[in-house]
Amino acid sequence: MPSELHHQRVIVKDVMFGPTTAFAMKTSHRFFSGFPDLLIKIPEFEPCYVEVKKGVVSKGFVNIGTTILQRKFLQRLKNSGMKVCVWVVIEDGKDCYILMVPPECTKVMINNIKSLPKRSPGSPWPIKDMILNYDWEK
Repeated sequence: MPSELHHQRVIVKDVMFGPTTAFAMKTSHRFFSGFPDLLIKIPEFEPCYVEVKKGVVSKGFVNIGTTILQRKFLQRLKNSGMKVCVWVVIEDGKDCYILMVPPECTKVMINNIKSLPKRSPGSPWPIKDMILNYDWEK
């Protein structure tokens, strides 16, 4: 079963695979607790910080898994005008789905996992569409 770090690497690789001017990097810092995992910059969009978590659907719900410190840090970035969110990777067989939630979210009800952005083996995450279609004002 792939780790959270594995999913972060895949997201960075998929961003860099896209438009040659797209950029992503791992930003978490071992001496600075709570800082989000990734910085992503896609042409035509503002940069965004993303905290990546692994999740599972249990009884129709997904626990987001962020710590209080992470939520406070992300909320502070959001309040300062940065675009921030949490991407929860849900593995379903060979496919993976991403649930995108605001930083203060701790648990989400999932009605249809198939409606979430999907990555199948051999294909990249639809990062540009994910960033374009997310409601950053949540």
